[in-house]
Amino acid sequence: MLGDALLVAPVLEAGVTRLEVDLPATEDWWDWRTLEPAISGPTDAPLEEIPVFARGGTLVPTFAEIPDTLVPTDNPDVVTLEDVDNQRVVYVFGNGGPFVEADGTRYRPSGEATGSGEITHTLDSGTLEVAGVTVQVTGSRERTYTLVVVAD
Repeated sequence: MLGDALLVAPVLEAGVTRLEVDLPATEDWWDWRTLEPAISGPTDAPLEEIPVFARGGTLVPTFAEIPDTLVPTDNPDVVTLEDVDNQRVVYVFGNGGPFVEADGTRYRPSGEATGSGEITHTLDSGTLEVAGVTVQVTGSRERTYTLVVVAD
């Protein structure tokens, strides 16, 4: 487990491309790669991807683009935090739960997911709403947020 929200299932043996995953049956789970509901059992584990599963009731903000480094650099070929810090993709699995980023940006979801959906808005503080879920964003800098609600 990576915290209490994500289950990471890395391949630990050479040549393995499928593995058995044991997800706690007391929770709803989603496959991070497909955003589809997941259950315990065999799962594909291609060499270029690590299987990750998100627990229902989880909110996970991510960068829209993965930086090469989180520290400044003069190399124009390296993507830094500064290059990507103006965008987030916020995944809400089920109805989500609160989350606070290291910079103090707060996410507080409410409502009941009526299905899956996606919406994009630019704001520093305000609300994002899609598929029955509202996420209150409280931040100190303007960003473009894409809210992705993942539900049955």
